[in-house]
Amino acid sequence: MCSGKTHKLLSLVENECSRYLQIQALKPLVDTRVPAPYIRSRTGKSLRVDLALSSLREIKPKEKSLYVVDEAQFFSKVELLEFSDSTLRCGSSIFVAGLDFDYKRQEFGGVLALARMAQNLPQERGGVESLQARCCHPGCGAPAPYTQRLNAGGENLVVVGGEEYYRPACPLHHSLTPVSGDGWTTLR
Repeated sequence: MCSGKTHKLLSLVENECSRYLQIQALKPLVDTRVPAPYIRSRTGKSLRVDLALSSLREIKPKEKSLYVVDEAQFFSKVELLEFSDSTLRCGSSIFVAGLDFDYKRQEFGGVLALARMAQNLPQERGGVESLQARCCHPGCGAPAPYTQRLNAGGENLVVVGGEEYYRPACPLHHSLTPVSGDGWTTLR
């Protein structure tokens, strides 16, 4: 979180959109942080969402299209891999942004599996860019590959939210259990 992943996703779409007959922006129905129908970055970039879905199986990819998936961690590993595979097989492309780990440092959805798949594709067909925020623990600022759950988020594995429930954390300051947000800086 707060690594620039949605901004990067939307910038890629801007740079590549002329290559496709159709662009279809998708997001999980469970992500209610940004009012429908948009994917929006913290920097203000936005893209109108075509569909908010409970499952990627609701979409049958069409050729020469670009599929843009934000918050991909909320889709299951199987459906994310199946959708990506069928998109590539029909001659289309897919751009995906999502968290790779949940707050307990476990694989979150299929983002890591999709990254492994993309790294095994020929360079012109796949690529992976891993972005990291900066640790919000007081005085730190180190690269933050993890998401720290704050006490306000409780113990449920999935709680959709932003800085009221989460902060970026480095390996040194990350805890597998929720912590008080006291002293942690807010996101920018």
